[in-house]
Amino acid sequence: GEYGTGGKALLYDLVAKIPLVIFDPRSRSDDAEQLREELVLSIDVPATMLAYAGVAVPASMQGTDLNAKDLPRDDVFLESLTVAEGNPFIEALRTQEWKYVRYLEPAGCPYTEEQLDFSDQQPTFEQLFHLASDPEERVNLVDVQQRAPILESFRARIRARSAAMTANGRRHKRELSIPLRPTDGVYCW
Repeated sequence: GEYGTGGKALLYDLVAKIPLVIFDPRSRSDDAEQLREELVLSIDVPATMLAYAGVAVPASMQGTDLNAKDLPRDDVFLESLTVAEGNPFIEALRTQEWKYVRYLEPAGCPYTEEQLDFSDQQPTFEQLFHLASDPEERVNLVDVQQRAPILESFRARIRARSAAMTANGRRHKRELSIPLRPTDGVYCW
C-alpha cells in the first residue's frame, strides 16, 4: 500500500525485490557474512545450487551461478502479466542506478500468445526513476528534458529485450510437443 495501491502486480522495488540468503557450511567464518548488492534473479538460484553440488550448469539454463566471475549483471528485465480488472501488462528494466517501467494496454483475459508481443507497442504510461537519488521510486523523470537521452536509451533497450523474449518464447513453443497454455477453461478474475 506504500504507493496507494493494493496487490503485487506493479514493479516497484518493494514488490520486485526479495531477500536472498545462501549459507554454505563449507565457508570459512570470515567469509560467512557478505552483503552483496549485485542484480540477481530467481533463475540464478538453481544454477547456483547446481554449481555448489559440482554439477555443470546446462547451457539451456538462463540463470547464472551467483559465485561466477561473469556477475554482476548490467540490468534485470521484469514483467507483470497479471490480468485482473483491466490491469495493464507491465515491463521494466532495472540497473543499479535507474529503472524504466512501461505500462501496456491490457489484452483482457484470457489473452493469447500473440498478444504478448510488446516490442512495437507504445506504452500507455511510463516511469523513469533515478534509484541512486530516489530509492523509494517517488519522482517520475519521464518528462524531465535533461533525462531524455537516458529515457530513449531505456526505451530502445526494453523494446529489444521484449522482442528477444517474444522470439525465444515462440522458438521454445515450436520445439515443444505439448501446449504451454490451455485454450479452454481458463480462469480469469
